[in-house]
Amino acid sequence: MAQTAATLDALVANAPLGFGFFDRDHRYVRVNAVLAGFNGKPIEAHLGERVREIVPVDPKPFDTVLEHVFKTGAPAPAFKVDGKPGPDRRFHA
Repeated sequence: MAQTAATLDALVANAPLGFGFFDRDHRYVRVNAVLAGFNGKPIEAHLGERVREIVPVDPKPFDTVLEHVFKTGAPAPAFKVDGKPGPDRRFHA
């Protein structure tokens, strides 16, 4: 199990895309540096927080997708967030 967690950590940390993992209360439990940088906050600031507390977006799309994933176990590959990083960030899901 420890080796699996270490492998996941290495994959997420080195991925060229932003990754975030959530608990059943929709709080971040793991975030990589790419996503943290895009959101303009350190990784530690994400942990334990909900998306709406980190980025200025309507939380309904996130909540809907996360609930679907948790209820069905099915992935949500079509869910994507686009935005512009920086002080004048704009996001949409």
